[in-house]
Parts: sequence; structure tokens; C-alpha cells
Amino acid sequence: MTWLTAPQPIPPHARGSFDAGSLRLEPQVHPGGFASTLDCGGRRVTIGFVGAQLRLSDGALVVDLDAVPAALPTRFARAGQPSTFVQIDDAEVTVSVRGRRYPRCVAVPPR
Repeated sequence: MTWLTAPQPIPPHARGSFDAGSLRLEPQVHPGGFASTLDCGGRRVTIGFVGAQLRLSDGALVVDLDAVPAALPTRFARAGQPSTFVQIDDAEVTVSVRGRRYPRCVAVPPR
């Protein structure tokens, strides 16, 4: 597992070593293949494929979802917890975690 921290500014006059203070490390989980960042009403989540599953990453929450057979639009849900799902439509994505539906999600264009 890889651990990351938020970027910290380095003063332009700093030479050699400098004290960045306390840094909060958070686990970085690989988002999977064909990963996309979504903006869900200001909240950023990532979805990507890991094998046949869709991985949903929202901060420290990482959930692998299974395809729901014959679902239209395409839907992936957590095994045993159908209230956690990602539904992919033509122009938008619907995300729900434990029954809490996120605001409308749209893809964030890559930089």
C-alpha cells in the first residue's frame, strides 16, 4: 500500500532542510483501469475497473462493486448491500453509499 499526504508549500527562501510540521498520511488505493474522476455536487470520487468489478473510491472509503446482470442503465452494486451502487448513464453517473445518494455526478475532464 502507498501512503500520501496533501501537498505542502515550501517557502521560496527555504534552503536545505525545512520543517513542514505534522503531515497526515492517508492510504492511496489504486483506482483501477480506465479510472475516471467524478464531481458529485463538489464531492470528488473515482471509479475504475479492477478485473470484472468497478472500484469506487471516496476518500478513505474504497468499495469494489459487482455488475448487476441485465441492468439498464449499467449498474454496479456491492454484494449483499444493494443500497451501495454506481449507475452509469449516457450523460451522468448516480452514486449511492449505504442508501445515501450523492448529488448528480459528472465526469471531470482530464488535465
